[in-house]
Amino acid sequence: MGFLRKFFFYFFLLIFIIFCPLIVLYALGYLFKPGHEQGIVKTGLIYSATVPPGASVTLDGKPLEKETPNLLLDLMPGDYQLELSLEGYRPWSQKLPVEAGKATVLDKILLVPEDYKTEVLAAGSFRELIPVNKGNQILLTQSDRLSEVRVVDIRGEAEVPLLTQASALYGRKFLRFFTSPASAYVIFEVDNGTSKPQYVRFRAGEEGGEVLDITPLFLAKPEKIFWNSSSDNTLYVFTQGTVDRLDLREGSTAPGFLGNVRGMGLFEKGVYALMQDNTLLLRDEGGDDKKPLSRDKELVRTLLGENIPYELNVFARDLVLFRGPEGQLVSNRLPYVHAEFGINGLEFYGGPFQLGPRKILAWGDREIGILDFRRLPPDKEIFEKGIRLAWVYREGAAIREAFWVYDATHVLFLDGDQVMLLEMEGFGQSIVSPVVRVKKGSSIHYSEETGRVYFLEPKDADLASIEILPKRKIQFQFPEFKEERKESGIREV
Repeated sequence: MGFLRKFFFYFFLLIFIIFCPLIVLYALGYLFKPGHEQGIVKTGLIYSATVPPGASVTLDGKPLEKETPNLLLDLMPGDYQLELSLEGYRPWSQKLPVEAGKATVLDKILLVPEDYKTEVLAAGSFRELIPVNKGNQILLTQSDRLSEVRVVDIRGEAEVPLLTQASALYGRKFLRFFTSPASAYVIFEVDNGTSKPQYVRFRAGEEGGEVLDITPLFLAKPEKIFWNSSSDNTLYVFTQGTVDRLDLREGSTAPGFLGNVRGMGLFEKGVYALMQDNTLLLRDEGGDDKKPLSRDKELVRTLLGENIPYELNVFARDLVLFRGPEGQLVSNRLPYVHAEFGINGLEFYGGPFQLGPRKILAWGDREIGILDFRRLPPDKEIFEKGIRLAWVYREGAAIREAFWVYDATHVLFLDGDQVMLLEMEGFGQSIVSPVVRVKKGSSIHYSEETGRVYFLEPKDADLASIEILPKRKIQFQFPEFKEERKESGIREV
């Protein structure tokens, strides 16, 4: 009897000694790897989440029970083929790396429908599409007459004419118009039959609403008109290197607010100006303060040349991008010159950078690139490299517009007359999918708030929209991983 007790005691002790460490190691994410490289190996995991959710998951050809969002634990280091499928959507497939003690995370996979559904919002053979009021409204023109300008509110899809028939301006022709992306106001240059046109400000979307004739405040025909949505009643009129300041509330003009200017931009209540003498200047809205931003004229001359006009894009108090007539792209951050030519447009992500990430989308005729000011390159060399423009797509033909989509994981762009969706989530090559063809020469608008792209149809030129980003439901939150999280970074091509 005593022998049996000793036998069982030592037997269970042996089992405890062998299996207890294995159980503890398993709980800590370690497994035993068999074969000629056998040994204890730390595992990794894959987390995938899709919009819409509920996609079937297949790993290395083996169907799994749980749909997305899906968390796959205890995976040996190596490459895995992940396939996702959902009825009505195109299959998604990527080869994913799994590293020991790390998480491979794809939490913003946007499944592409097999067929996009087009919804017509306004019929009327439109000529132009212009987003205003932070993109919440769309200005539509049918001809060069004010009577044929309409405004659509994309949130309520309400359509109203810019003017009522009772307006004295109803049948007049306009020559040009000026907008500020975040403002609800539009300024039209109206033909009044004389050598000096009329300048009228409208508030878009309010039928029979505010109409203000501001012609007497203009001293010369403007090249550009700038204003901020936070100060709609203060205009800056740029003409041949001179900036006049117009106060619409007081009905006054401050001529020569700035002189000898070759480029300007606005941020908050400040005017940023590149001067002909190669100085950078910040002047407040009231004009009482002039603050030099750079006294190194030689550096500015080296970077921006002599007498070359520049468009200033001010995204934060400490971040200014200069875009030249040949598509030169220069910033106040190393390495300063990001592109010597070819940049046609810029789009930022995250709002004012004091509150959000610093990512800039830049595009040319054939390529799309990203400037990520959130992360500085590792300081491993003696010479600081700074932020580099990373090209993520280089197969375009005539790219004219681009927009961030789904928290800057995708890019929607207009190449010629074809709208395309570029996916950057993942670890393989970027995936590009066609969305819709639009009216030749027209523009598009994408709203992250509605998740829809707005465009003019190629046949009837009606205003239509397509859902790109379905309204997201509450998804399973990816748990905190004890080890370093492996993120999908920008892949260059």
